[in-house]
Amino acid sequence: MPRVVDREPGRDHLGRKAAVREGDDEGSARADDPDELAALARAIDEIARQAEPPLVVEQELLGERPAGRIERDHPLVRAAEQALDEVAIPVSTPPTSTDANAAHARGIPAIAVGVTKGSGEHTPHEWIETGPIEIGVQTLARTIERFGELST
Repeated sequence: MPRVVDREPGRDHLGRKAAVREGDDEGSARADDPDELAALARAIDEIARQAEPPLVVEQELLGERPAGRIERDHPLVRAAEQALDEVAIPVSTPPTSTDANAAHARGIPAIAVGVTKGSGEHTPHEWIETGPIEIGVQTLARTIERFGELST
């Protein structure tokens, strides 16, 4: 069957109007709070159930990590913020699905610290910038040092 995956719905790769007979997309639901994550999953399920023919929505759970968070004033968060500030890297704290969530679920404080920039994680289109890795690893080491200083 023909398949058009395009950023502009209803157009083919040449910009002509096209009928999309089949397509796919991936999404991920993320939240810091387990109740919010469960509510988000229920909302997605409800939207999928409301699809009317000829639209067919199929869902497949590709992975599941518990929701979790660490307070912004925790010494580990402050250590990372200080280390990032030292090298003028902006701090961001979006809801994420990382290995830190598994620690959070067990009551262990944890954060995720990236060492570079990239996009398309866990897809065939994943890419990273290799230039910032050295500074990223140094910043990670500085985060650990700062955490030790703030925890004593």
